[in-house]
Amino acid sequence: MEKPVGVIRNNLVCFIARSNETKVLAMSMGAPAFEYKYLFERFDVNIFSANFTLYGDMSSRIMTILSGYSPDQVEYEYSGAN
Repeated sequence: MEKPVGVIRNNLVCFIARSNETKVLAMSMGAPAFEYKYLFERFDVNIFSANFTLYGDMSSRIMTILSGYSPDQVEYEYSGAN
């Protein structure tokens, strides 16, 4: 079995992504991570915090590079809250 991994949302500490190994441990999507602290320690779960600011910056850089190869591109814009 690979190491379980979970991603929590910035400052809200609820799961927004989980590896299959984490799902097997019955950690629910959207559930508060603090409820599973005992499982983190027992199964050595790796927890990462999503960094939407960094993601946006990296996405912008990639789109700038791609526009040099293909000027006719459409960028998806998500209007939901972070």
